[in-house]
Amino acid sequence: MTPGKKIDLKVYRYSKGEYVKGVWADGINKIIEIKANVQPLSSQELLLFAEGSRRRHYVKVYSDDELVGIDEDTEIIPDEFIYEGKRFQIQEVKHYNSGILPHYKSIAAQLNTRK
Repeated sequence: MTPGKKIDLKVYRYSKGEYVKGVWADGINKIIEIKANVQPLSSQELLLFAEGSRRRHYVKVYSDDELVGIDEDTEIIPDEFIYEGKRFQIQEVKHYNSGILPHYKSIAAQLNTRK
């Protein structure tokens, strides 16, 4: 894992509901506890996002555990977590395996709390 301060992070993992024999069954929700290093995105990293998306608050999460990001093809529900009192949703996940410190780098966006 990338060096730095690791914190305990509770990750909320959701699964889609489905119809079973004509009756709706909610998906199973669970909390996974991981050790992670959470950092803000740099200004250079923010430039990679579309202009309208740059107004959101993003963080990067380094961990030994693979998180679930947005996948429009499978409609899998992405993982969420609370960091510094704000709720974030995993947007993308990349695996790095240099042979020395294999780890995952995830990008997460703060969810809009306005109603």
